[in-house]
Amino acid sequence: MASAVKMSHAPNWRAQLGSKLVTPEAAVAHIKSGDRITLSIAQATPFTLCAALAGRLMEIENIVVNHSAGLFNWDLPGLGERFRYESFYLSPIGRELFGTGPGEFVPVSYYREGTLPPGLENFNVYILTVSPPTITAWSISATFRLCPSYCRVMPIW
Repeated sequence: MASAVKMSHAPNWRAQLGSKLVTPEAAVAHIKSGDRITLSIAQATPFTLCAALAGRLMEIENIVVNHSAGLFNWDLPGLGERFRYESFYLSPIGRELFGTGPGEFVPVSYYREGTLPPGLENFNVYILTVSPPTITAWSISATFRLCPSYCRVMPIW
């Protein structure tokens, strides 16, 4: 009879992270008025963090949410008034927002390797999906090609 492999030597990553492992609400609590936020795309949409951020959008203002090919619907109260939604891709959700006016389509192409195109270098919050680490301590982030460039210019909380 076949059975699942037991990994008794796997690292206890939750214990190692300790107090750094927080609720989604605590993770987005540092976001303040005026921040420019970008998020992982498509299949890497961080749904729990998107929902936590959506819960704060009426508390903060002048926010830019850049979620390209996002699978989270940002058509929420305050869109166009308290926060702006923009995207580099035309997802089924984004198309409707761009067509009715509150969303902004920002066409870009891959710029130069390791360099962010003009207008993208000033995000100060990057929310991405990361898997738990493997036995060899690798963690996978399914996000877009500019991720290393963003990570070089943003602080990590």
